[in-house]
Amino acid sequence: MDVSPTLSLEPTYLTRERESESDLAVWETESPAVAAYIQPVAAGARIYTVLADQSAPTRYDYELDVPEGTTLRENALGFMILDPNGNSLGQLHSPWARDSSGRELRTGYEWEDGTLTQVVDLSSPGIDYPVLMDPAWSYTHTKNITNRTPSEIRSKLLSCFNCYFPVEGAPDKFPSFKLYLPLVVRLFVASPVTWDFSCYMDTHHYETQGNLSWFGYRFLASSTHVDGQGSSIAFDFNPHWTTTDPTIRTQLVVSAYIVNDDPVGLGQPAYTIAATSTWNGFAANLDFS
Repeated sequence: MDVSPTLSLEPTYLTRERESESDLAVWETESPAVAAYIQPVAAGARIYTVLADQSAPTRYDYELDVPEGTTLRENALGFMILDPNGNSLGQLHSPWARDSSGRELRTGYEWEDGTLTQVVDLSSPGIDYPVLMDPAWSYTHTKNITNRTPSEIRSKLLSCFNCYFPVEGAPDKFPSFKLYLPLVVRLFVASPVTWDFSCYMDTHHYETQGNLSWFGYRFLASSTHVDGQGSSIAFDFNPHWTTTDPTIRTQLVVSAYIVNDDPVGLGQPAYTIAATSTWNGFAANLDFS
């Protein structure tokens, strides 16, 4: 299943596509107690796995075509997929599993040599079947920042957030946890037509390890955000380098989960182009200011 121009993810437990309705494909699996539903979404693909009863397996493998030495790194949305030089290849959202009464079951990822395994605990008493699981994978937009380290970028954003963040309504100070951000995007400069991108500041992180540092934060969409409530976007500033040049530089990684199929009514391609231009401008502000 191709879910990105540069990366694909193959659920190895699928055996045969049974039917396809609209944008949802139904697959049989190696177990008669398990079915899978694959749905393309704006940011990649979703794979819903349904466990009918306790005879269902507890481990589900997905193979990714990634270079040797690729690792997972936790971030605000779940886990980034990073190649051996620190470059982002994609984004995995945090795994979840729920029974039919809405009860959350324990689940997590294991990673080894390009194989992602979602493990779910079915040992708890009183599970109300069927159980629904979703590894919710999406790909990301990246832009290299050649003149700054993640630590230097953090200092810039802490000193003056709206000096660099390119969306109208951003606060002058780095936003605190749960702060409401009345962000708007205009159809063009000085246009009276605006789209509501209001959101709330969620978590942020900063980590150092030797001469490497990682910095990032996440916004949660408000109830009026054009992407739809439940949407979120994470901004990560990761160290990266090349095999020929060990100089530590930064890669901006923007990972978005979008609920609405067509947020601003101009179609997904136009929306993606506008978003890409905005985040490239963000990287440029940090790189050359």
